[in-house]
Amino acid sequence: MANAWPVEYARTRRFRIYSMIDNRYYVEPANWGTDESVLSPLRETVFVNEQKVARDKVWDGTDDRCAHVVARSSDDRSAIGTGRLAADGKIGRLAVLPEWRGQGVGGAMLLALIDQAKERHLTEIYLHAQASAIGFYEHHGIVSEGTDFIEVGIAHRKMSLALPATEPIERVGQGVADSPKTSQLVKTDSLIGCREAALAITQQARHGLCIYSRDLEAPLYDQDELLEQCRRIALSGPRARLRILVQDPARATHDSHRLVLLAQRLTTPISMRQPHPDDLEYNAAFICSDRSGYLYRNPADRFDGETDLYNPLRCAELQRYFDAVWERARVIGEFRRLNL
Repeated sequence: MANAWPVEYARTRRFRIYSMIDNRYYVEPANWGTDESVLSPLRETVFVNEQKVARDKVWDGTDDRCAHVVARSSDDRSAIGTGRLAADGKIGRLAVLPEWRGQGVGGAMLLALIDQAKERHLTEIYLHAQASAIGFYEHHGIVSEGTDFIEVGIAHRKMSLALPATEPIERVGQGVADSPKTSQLVKTDSLIGCREAALAITQQARHGLCIYSRDLEAPLYDQDELLEQCRRIALSGPRARLRILVQDPARATHDSHRLVLLAQRLTTPISMRQPHPDDLEYNAAFICSDRSGYLYRNPADRFDGETDLYNPLRCAELQRYFDAVWERARVIGEFRRLNL
């Protein structure tokens, strides 16, 4: 029997992982204990009704020990797809409603599940791909192993993908500490790598921090340690200035984002604005500190990019762009009125 995920991964609080093309849909984690009624109908439609798989093969009694994702339509939040990741690295039960196929939903969920595997420090993911879907998985770099075999009456093939070891970002301490004095560029390719980088940047900051985001991506910015550092910066004295640009404030408020709550309590040192419509085409996201550390992601809906804890030139370049957009941006009054 596979081991259950550690308790820290069993939170029912939602956070968005990816915002997708044209804002038509997004993918977020799901919890079987609270979301079974949402995920089960998707499997019923795809596997039982469409592919004629026996129900006892679709529900194998292990879902409460798996990590799940759900894809939702942006307009009405209806569930349009689902998939799961077992503790041993097996990805399965990937299902997309027929009317949403061919629009990247399956790929978005697959990437989200791979990202969760990286976050859990797994060294490999594997799956049993239906023969008709082998090309889809190969497109995402997953490699075939052996020959086809029959499973639940359908031809399948085992496929796998080795995951790179996550390179930890060197932190500079639990609060303000001496920053490195030489540039060391690090590529990040996972959520956990971006989390480590964002935390290191907030830890090094003295009085100033700038965040340019799409929707205050909760996997990065609604984390306990990072929030504590933001609070420290905001309370660091009269020079404290934490500025945040949010392209889509409505999404940022969806899950009672704790950085929004902090900004509501500390209105003087923490300011939030929405870029002018002319600036909303900017497709990147970044965070930079007053000690020349930065994390840059492009596109903003992915958790990969580059980070450096000491690069004054690059940090100044990002700061200049941020300042220009900030001057044209509007104050987000909705954040102050919400009873979150």
